Amino acid sequence: VLSVPSLRSCELLCAPRQSMINTPSHIMTGYVGHDVTLPCSFIQGTNDSNVTQSHQWDFLSPDGNKTLILVFNKQHGKGVHESHLKGRVDMDDQLLQIKNVELSDAGSYICTINTYPLGSFHDTTQLHVQSEPGVGNLWLF
Repeated sequence: VLSVPSLRSCELLCAPRQSMINTPSHIMTGYVGHDVTLPCSFIQGTNDSNVTQSHQWDFLSPDGNKTLILVFNKQHGKGVHESHLKGRVDMDDQLLQIKNVELSDAGSYICTINTYPLGSFHDTTQLHVQSEPGVGNLWLF
C-alpha cells in the first residue's frame, strides 16, 4: 500500500511526459571573435511515438527584421540560407553554433521544431554580444 506522499510522488514522476521544446538558457552572452553555441532540443513525450522532426533557426534583429538562418531534416539534410551568419553558422545535434561572433550577431534566435503529427514547437534565446572579457578595461588602484 502506498502512502499519500508516495502517491503524490508517483503522480509527479509516473505521469506521462508531454512533448516539449527545451532551451535551458533564454539569455546568453557571446564574445566578439569567440564561438557561441545556442541549445534547443525537442523532448518527445512518453506517449508520442513515430514523431518526425525538422529544425529551423531564425534570427530576429533588434530592429525587428526576421531572417531564416538554416533548416535541418534527417531525410533532406541541412540548408544554410543567405544571412550575415552564412559561413559562420552550423547546426550539430540540435545546437546552433556561431563561429567568430560579431557585434551584429546580437539579437533573438528562434528555434522552431516542426513535428508530425504533433505540430510546431518554438522557443527564443536572446544573444547579447560583448567585446572580449578583460580587453579595454582599465583598473586603477
